[in-house]
Amino acid sequence: MFLDKGMGLLADVLMNPTFPDTEIAKLRADTLAAIQRQEDNLSSYTFKLLYKELFHAHPYGMPVIGTKETVSALTRDDLIRHHQTFFVPERMVLTVVGDVDTDKVYEKVKALFGEFKTAAAPLPAPPVEAHKTSIEKTGAIKEREQTHVGIAFLGTTIGDDDSFALRVMTEVLSGQGGRLFLELRDKKSLAYSVSAFSREGVDPGIVGAYIASAPGKKDEAVAGILKELERMLNEPVSAEELNRAKRSIIGNYEIGLQEVSSQATDMANNELYGLGYDFSLVYPEKIDAVTAQDIMRVAKKYLDLKAYVISVVGPNGEETPVK
Repeated sequence: MFLDKGMGLLADVLMNPTFPDTEIAKLRADTLAAIQRQEDNLSSYTFKLLYKELFHAHPYGMPVIGTKETVSALTRDDLIRHHQTFFVPERMVLTVVGDVDTDKVYEKVKALFGEFKTAAAPLPAPPVEAHKTSIEKTGAIKEREQTHVGIAFLGTTIGDDDSFALRVMTEVLSGQGGRLFLELRDKKSLAYSVSAFSREGVDPGIVGAYIASAPGKKDEAVAGILKELERMLNEPVSAEELNRAKRSIIGNYEIGLQEVSSQATDMANNELYGLGYDFSLVYPEKIDAVTAQDIMRVAKKYLDLKAYVISVVGPNGEETPVK
């Protein structure tokens, strides 16, 4: 009963939105307030500036939430045009996960979406982001008790063979047993928080590291991160490090799929990105197949220590704030 009502409501929202002016006004106010609060979360703000400096041409450099100017200028007609462009069957994946009768759900979907035949022109390909050829700096001065630093390089795409090795590489660096944590937090007390990341996209994303340190320890913290990245270029990871990283990635992934909603999201995204809805079945195998040689190979490919972006936000951040 609830499934039928829920799917009916979903179909109505997707195919027959009304975009009431009163609701647009409420959401505009909420969004503008959220934009205003962005600089209160210094770690997130560090990454916002990092993306903006790393992606000059590609839209990945734009803030997902928008800007004060763009949100203020949006009209109801803009929303209608956006809906007509993006909410079309050829760009849609629908997943249903749970204790359901597959045949009945299939018939219900056909009945609800049978008239959903809206078409739209192909989307233009975004510009290709050029690789950096030097070290570029960004950031902002914020009088807080911590300095936040992000260092990033252009990464790879979702499902690319390199993506699995990059994830294992960054996990070797991350976590309580990772190199960054052990060296910079445990041994040297340079970090309140420290991690490495690989964020793939449909187009090349980013790979890098982040640290929050006491302002007076910022330079030593940055030097420490760069040293650990350099080690990745020159020293093979140990069998123990490799095994810890793989088990952590696979374990967290499988724990994350315990909820039905997470399974539905994972299946929908995997299908949408061209990996196949059942990619969760092969993902652990992809991670488990990564070798120490794979990690060194991708490190040399993506971690150019003479060409990256560094974002510093805090009392000793970059002197010229980025707006």
